[in-house]
Amino acid sequence: MEDRFKINALEALLFAAGDPLEMESIAAILQTNVSEAHRLTEQLAQEYDYAMRGMQIMQVGKKVQMTTRAQYFDYVQELFQEYISSKMSQAALETLAIIAYRQPVTRPEIEAIRGVNSSSSVRNLLDRGLIAEAGRKEVIGRPVLFETTERFLMLSGVESIENLPEYEALSQQTDPALFAAAQEQSENEPTDEDVEE
Repeated sequence: MEDRFKINALEALLFAAGDPLEMESIAAILQTNVSEAHRLTEQLAQEYDYAMRGMQIMQVGKKVQMTTRAQYFDYVQELFQEYISSKMSQAALETLAIIAYRQPVTRPEIEAIRGVNSSSSVRNLLDRGLIAEAGRKEVIGRPVLFETTERFLMLSGVESIENLPEYEALSQQTDPALFAAAQEQSENEPTDEDVEE
């Protein structure tokens, strides 16, 4: 197959898949090698960027996905606002925002910021694959740390956490006193703490 045909085929694959595709899977379907699949993906991404299309081709790790371009997210969000709100509670959205901007962060730290128990929201986000455990904080009680996942990045339309709106400013705007309270709460929790309802 010629390059143009392969690039068009790749575009069709990404559109039809919706979810991220492994580079190895793309290479196999296009009957080429991974290096060539990377090259074709980069060329397609450049074409989308040059034309400033409403969609973009994103690579996160070894996966590729067609996503909404970040600057048009507000329009897409308005279209799907009712759908999104019906699928995820306000509490879960608040919890996700805290984790995104403060990661890695513990559940006690999240609860210190929100002022309410966040166990259910954390489990909800874990079940959706939007966050994952990222080890344990080296303090008394060793509470679990949480961070966002590649799936979160893909759905957000950004390549890294630093590309989130006002990341540098917002990630530093949490009152240190809240985290001091969270630290104290962490120290009073069992050593083998897990997420509970």
